[in-house]
Amino acid sequence: MNAVRRAMRAVFPPPRIAPDGRAEWPSRAPYVLASMGGTIGFGNLLRFPSQVFNDNGIQWFIPYLMTICLLAIPVLILEVAIGQAYRSGCVIGYNGLDRRFTGVGFGMVCVGYAVAIYYISVLSWVIVYFRNSFRSADSFFPTDGKSTGIFQSCDVSGELIGLCLFSWFIVWICLYKGIAITARVVYITIVLLIILTIVLVGRGASLPNAGRGIKLYFGEFNADELAAGKIGQAATSQVFYSTGVGFGCYTAHASYNSKFANAVEYVMMICSANALFESFAAFAVFGVVGNLGMTPESQQEAQMPGAPFLAVLFFLTFFLLGVSSSFAPLDAMITSMCDTHWGWKFKHSSIATVITIISALLSLFYSAGFGYQATNAVDAWISNISLIFVVWTECVCATSFYRFVDIIVSDKIGADVGFGVCIAGTIISVLIAKEPNSTAPRFWGRNKFLNRDWWVGMYFGNQLARDLNYVVCVGNQWRLPVFWAPILRYFAAPVLSIIFCFAYPTFYATRGDPLQIFAFMVAHLIVLVVLVGFIIPKSLNIFVPPERRDEGNRQYAPQTLLGKDDTNIVGGIAPGLEEEAGTSPYSESEKIDRKK
Repeated sequence: MNAVRRAMRAVFPPPRIAPDGRAEWPSRAPYVLASMGGTIGFGNLLRFPSQVFNDNGIQWFIPYLMTICLLAIPVLILEVAIGQAYRSGCVIGYNGLDRRFTGVGFGMVCVGYAVAIYYISVLSWVIVYFRNSFRSADSFFPTDGKSTGIFQSCDVSGELIGLCLFSWFIVWICLYKGIAITARVVYITIVLLIILTIVLVGRGASLPNAGRGIKLYFGEFNADELAAGKIGQAATSQVFYSTGVGFGCYTAHASYNSKFANAVEYVMMICSANALFESFAAFAVFGVVGNLGMTPESQQEAQMPGAPFLAVLFFLTFFLLGVSSSFAPLDAMITSMCDTHWGWKFKHSSIATVITIISALLSLFYSAGFGYQATNAVDAWISNISLIFVVWTECVCATSFYRFVDIIVSDKIGADVGFGVCIAGTIISVLIAKEPNSTAPRFWGRNKFLNRDWWVGMYFGNQLARDLNYVVCVGNQWRLPVFWAPILRYFAAPVLSIIFCFAYPTFYATRGDPLQIFAFMVAHLIVLVVLVGFIIPKSLNIFVPPERRDEGNRQYAPQTLLGKDDTNIVGGIAPGLEEEAGTSPYSESEKIDRKK
């Protein structure tokens, strides 16, 4: 037994421990690969090509790239910077911004956990198809017009249950020792995934007539498509869902970075890798489309050259996609539980094991005969309601409520309306707000109306950017740009609120389906968690250690940076010297316990 333990420690050495007692990634490569795993998923290989096919032409990339720059990157910067600054998961991190933001952090964890429950069960379906891919390709494509799938009855499939539990076992292996194992696993899952994708693209592009499909993808420009709003909506939806913001995994992963890691650079790398991967992988799909005469039919696919070989590669790639992107949101839940006061009493492996077992039992719900329909329903409502709402609250809280006590002198309507997310609310607030006692910087301080406008509409997000730049972006690190906060408040938040409103009319058509009702209720439970956390912050105290509950209650004079007296937010201190500077938040006994 000791020999096995020594071998495990040799293959998976324990991570280095920072002066504050928290584990850290061994280098930036495993962190970036793990974050890429949380980003790259089924949607990159399936949803992205279908969206481009519906809006064929290179003009797709104009709204696509704009949305990446104006929505995905700003929100991801927020999540990564908070994880690094507070060295904790979503719950404690957002509690540190403000006591009332605790529900936002816990809502992110709940969204990721709800997705992981059904996402990992999908891996069992992938394994079934992977096994059948070694047989005749005709078994995939019946010609009688009827489905022969295993989801036609309400019976429980023993095969699916077994494969579902096996999938959870694989995920548990990737998680039970934390980043000590995750840092090694991602080299296998992500690197092998990239290699298989290159093989698929090479095979798809070499098929007869593949050039016709590739031309449809990358060789045409249809300016008329840009005039329609459909392509912009489709691009926004694709970027939002494929990037994976709002699941909590980026904050959890970033919490194991050095406090002074280059957060902005990492975000650029993650978003660029996601966009490049799905854009490159689409060549394989469009090569097949060209080979099939631009009208994909299931019977034609069975007759493709080398169809069985393609099937094996395709479903093996899908399995790696599923594994790499499934343990990331689950890790957000595990990290949040380990960060609690009671979580410190148990080993990381014990907490990961308990959460995995509970999650595996819950996911068996999706292995029943109605599992396919249940997965579609929960996925739709979690994505359209919970996820959109949580990310919207991230943007609003960060740019409309952060350090609001610095400038509030009364609870009159001027202040309340000033917390609006739309321009109209800002204009009204400027007109009725009290004359500020402090002057806004530079251009904004020229007259009283510009001065009011800055304090009501720009101060909160600007102050958060300044605080994060002071705490995280030290030395030669990339700094948060001045336009980061305005983009979050005046572009991301309004766009997300519009998308959120689109979800409710669609429920009317499916209101008679019990599975749709179930999924609708689950989605709104997460919304309720966020709202309750905002109204009654103490309701989530169980997830925040007592010594860190008051971090979000700080108050400073306007425009004052976070000071060095904040034990968990420290700026201007060289990496690794927090303990010597006397700013480590943990006692000596707690440091020893965490190192164990």
